[in-house]
This record gives sequence, structure tokens and C-alpha cells, in this order.
Amino acid sequence: MDQEWAVVDQRIKDMEEVIKTLRGSINDLRKAAQPLRIEHVNKSLKSEAEELQKWTVGVSWYLVLLIVVCVAGGIRLFLQVVNGGAVNGLMMLLSIFAGTLGSSVSALRSVMDRRAHGWEFSTGLKYPEEQPPDKFSRGMVSSFLLRPVLGGALGWIVYVGALSGYLFPAGDPRMEGWVEKMIFWSFLGGLFAKTLLDKLNELFKQLVGQ
Repeated sequence: MDQEWAVVDQRIKDMEEVIKTLRGSINDLRKAAQPLRIEHVNKSLKSEAEELQKWTVGVSWYLVLLIVVCVAGGIRLFLQVVNGGAVNGLMMLLSIFAGTLGSSVSALRSVMDRRAHGWEFSTGLKYPEEQPPDKFSRGMVSSFLLRPVLGGALGWIVYVGALSGYLFPAGDPRMEGWVEKMIFWSFLGGLFAKTLLDKLNELFKQLVGQ
């Protein structure tokens, strides 16, 4: 009986040695694979960083082009209004241009700030540091591209609000200072589009009693 237990005990020790050897081999494989894993991650992040850089440049030029078009078009419309053109139609277009200009300026500033802060990769990793948190990421691209459209829509809302007398006393658009007020408020509406929408949402909730 003692001999049988001795055989069993020896087999257990042998199995423990095998397990120990396997664990050592697994640890060696992990250590050997770690540099390869790091290299793969670095290559992926480098590739994504290059893509983010291209998106930053592309979005920036897109916004700069919109700003130039809105400024040039706005000046032309303004001169037509001042010289006695079809006021209502030109003023509506001028408000849309001013709103688009405001949102484009706001978006361009946001792009530059986020780029200066670094990258946020698709994995959630932030480079070069966690702070500040607002960094440029691929998910923000569509927001930057569409924000000028939102500004143009809010410029039109400002135009309607001005005609109704809600924003400032309604009057003849040919009156001195009326056109400048429209441009100013439309530009601010585009520049602070998100804030304006939040305020309109609060106003709507108050109107419906929520």
C-alpha cells in the first residue's frame, strides 16, 4: 500500500513539474510577444495619427474656404441692399451667409484648439496626455463639416425673428442700422449655435408648460 502511495505521490510531483514548466514557457512566450504587440499598436496608432492629421488639414481648409466665400458673398449682398436692391430676399440671404460665417469661424477655432491639445484615437487613448480632454478625433469630423449648415439655418431663424420684431423692433429694412443689426445677430447666432439652440429649447419647454 505504501508503495502504491509512493507511486501516486511521484506522479503528482511529476505533473507539478510539467505544469511549472508549461507556466514558464507561457510566460516566456508572453515576454517574447510583448514587443511584437507594442510594435503592432504603435504602427496602428501612427497610421491613425497620420489619418487624423489629414482630416485636420482637410477640415481646416474646408472651413477657411467657407469663411472666404461667406465674407465675399456677404459684402456683395450688403452693398446690393445698401444700393436699394430687393431688400427682403437679399436680407434673408445675407442672414444665412452671416450665420454660416459665424458657425464656420466657431468650428475652425474648435478644430485648431483640439489639434493643439492632441489626438484622441479610436481606442479611446489620448495623446500626448489625458488632459485637456477636448482633443481632435475622427468622430468630430462630421460635426465640423455640418456645423456651418446649422449656422446658416440659425441665420435664417434670426432673420425671421428680426422681421417679427422679437429680436429688435421691427421696421423698414432700409432704416439706418437695421441691416447691420441683422448681420450682427445672424453672425452671433452662428457663432454660438449650440447655446442658441439650448435657449430656444428652454423657451419651447416654457411655452408648452414642461
